[in-house]
Formats: sequence, structure tokens, C-alpha cells
Amino acid sequence: MKDSPPKSPPAAAPLNQTVGAIPETTVSPVMTTEVALPCMDEGTLERLAAQQDANERTQSVSVTPTAPTVPRAPYLVILTGAHEGRVIKLPVAGTFVIGRADSCDLTLDDDGISRNHARIIVSPAGAYVEDMDSRNGTFIGPQSIRRHRLAGDDIIRVGARTVLKFSLMDGVEEDYLRRLLSAALKDPLTGLYNRRHFDERLATACAAAQRHHETFSLVVIDVDNFKSVNDTYGHAVGDVALRVVGEILGRGARREDEAFRYGGEEFALLMRSTPGKGAADVAERMRKGIQDAIVASDGVSLKITASFGVAEYQMGDTELTLFERADKALYEAKHTNKNRVVLATHL
Repeated sequence: MKDSPPKSPPAAAPLNQTVGAIPETTVSPVMTTEVALPCMDEGTLERLAAQQDANERTQSVSVTPTAPTVPRAPYLVILTGAHEGRVIKLPVAGTFVIGRADSCDLTLDDDGISRNHARIIVSPAGAYVEDMDSRNGTFIGPQSIRRHRLAGDDIIRVGARTVLKFSLMDGVEEDYLRRLLSAALKDPLTGLYNRRHFDERLATACAAAQRHHETFSLVVIDVDNFKSVNDTYGHAVGDVALRVVGEILGRGARREDEAFRYGGEEFALLMRSTPGKGAADVAERMRKGIQDAIVASDGVSLKITASFGVAEYQMGDTELTLFERADKALYEAKHTNKNRVVLATHL
């Protein structure tokens, strides 16, 4: 085993160094390395400068807020049941009656709602909901009430399937809510109600007609030779044709009627308190309106027609049986020269 070389004694500190001070260190000279930068032509430099200028530039816009011109007002929103999605502005001061009777401010078709079920009283002191000795009661959430002071977003339940929401909103909030609900219930192309809403409204109409021994009629519509329109002129022109039909049906429907886009080129109408003959007369006017209309888009101009099937509600009808009779009437119209109105009772 080899002996280790003797260790050198530590060097003595310089006499002028303060005890405990950090000793000076020798700084190595800085080494520099030349790096060649990529060469850029003038076009590249201009593009980079323009990009940097665009990133740093802030567009000047008018951001003056549009404050509501009126204070927040009371509203009712129908969350479920007949007329789902309706937004109803309440009086700033006064009484608003909810019930099944036609004389009510809000008339609802619901098996569990009394003729005069509840009222909402609005005054500068606040808003209250009162039960009007209804058969099945009025509820705030799960709690049955006689009289209750309403706060924003209170949930009111009346009848078997009707749920209302009390809200305080300004004009901006009202507009936003209406657009939100419209998107859920309406067809974006035609602006008519969609298939989901049709199914709900048809079921409600059948239940109300059964209970009150009332009548109403269902009209189903199909645009004739629509596949040929799409194949010949393209889907953009086909969409314009559907919008034209939707506008004619919407304009032709009375205030108490409802128009729907059932799907594709198929449409439907629910006509309240209208027997089959009266519904067929309205359908005939709509048929002529479609026949006379001109579909114009991207330099293309064409005419279209539609066929109609009409069925009147009969006691004991379900949604399915009523729709089947209207659909059979439509089938006959389509297979007997088209562009016709056929009433189911004539089959």
C-alpha cells in the first residue's frame, strides 16, 4: 500500500484581510462566441413588423353602456306545462289571475288547475301570490301556501304539470331570456315551433278537448316534389322554399292557432276551437298562398305547391289516432294530383 503524499499546510491569510470577510475570487475573463443570425429579406421584416403592429393595436369602439330606461319589472316564466317557454310581463301595480277560465289573465290547460286558481298582486310594497281556494292548492317549491311574498326566482307550482317562475328583469334580461327560450322551442330555419313542442302541444290539446268536450283540428302539410327542388337547384334554394312556406303558414294562422315545422319539408297546424270544415277552409287559403308565391334565390326563380291533410278531434282520440287520420288525408292528397286539401271525414 503506497503512502499518501503529505498534505500542504493551508496558506496563511493576507495580513490586510478582515476576519470573517468573503474572500476575493479571481474572475475569469468573459469568453465571447460569434453566432451568425439568419438573414431576412425586406419582405419578411415588413411582415413581422406589420404582425407586431397588429398585435399591439387596440381597436377603438364605442362602449357606452345602454342602461335600462325603466327599473326591473315583474315577470312570470312558464317552465313546464301548456305554453312552456312563454315570458309574461306582469302589471307594475295590480292583480293578475291564473286559472283555467277564459276570463283569467293567464289561461292554462291543466287537469289540476281550478277555473280561478291563484292571483298575483303587485304593488310598490312588493309582489304576493295568493291561492284562490283552489281544489289542489298553490305551492312555492314544496310548500303549500295561502299567501306568500314573492322574491326573485321563486318557483310557483299550480295544477298537475304547470311550473312558473317569478322573476324581476329589465329589458335586456327579458330580451336575452326570450331568445334563449325561443332557441329551445323554435325551428331556426323557419321560425315556427319545432317537433318537440308540437308533440307537447298536441298531447295538451287532446287532453283539454277530452276534459272540456271541446273541438280542435290538426292540419299536416307536405311540400310537393321537394326532393326534386333540392336535387335540381341545391339545398340553399330548398331552404329558401321552406322559409317561404313557413312564412305563409305563420301569417295565415290565427292568434290562437300554432304552426310547427314537423321535420324536413313537413309542417303542422293546431287550430283551437275549430271544426274540420273550418280548418279545411283556412288550409285552402294557405294552399293558394303557397301556389302563388315565388321562391327566388341566387338568380333562381321557381314556384312550389303543397298538399294538406285535415282531421277534426273526435271524442276518445289520442295524439296517435288523430295524427294518423290527418296523415291518411295527406296521403290521399299526395296521391291524387297533389296541391290539394283533403278532410279526413271525407275518406
